[in-house]
Amino acid sequence: MPKVDRTIKIPPSMMLQPWMGSNFSNDDLVKESSFVEDYTHELVETDDSGEVPVYRVVSTPRPDASVVWSRLEFNVREDSIPVSLAYYGDHD
Repeated sequence: MPKVDRTIKIPPSMMLQPWMGSNFSNDDLVKESSFVEDYTHELVETDDSGEVPVYRVVSTPRPDASVVWSRLEFNVREDSIPVSLAYYGDHD
């Protein structure tokens, strides 16, 4: 914690729990992985029905990537505003 100049250790059992109610886990936040380098991305659909086009993208990890999720699917508007994000593990 920078404000108190102290390191707080998190037990392994808490690493996979959500961070502050988000879809991200503590492990996601501390990993040294790269979304761009560890996943391949495919544009699978474009929705032009609204004011701004929305793109559906599916991201799959590269074979040598050390990542938690087996697939990510997200919708993002053309102006780079995220609309939704779904994570899928090995069992999905």
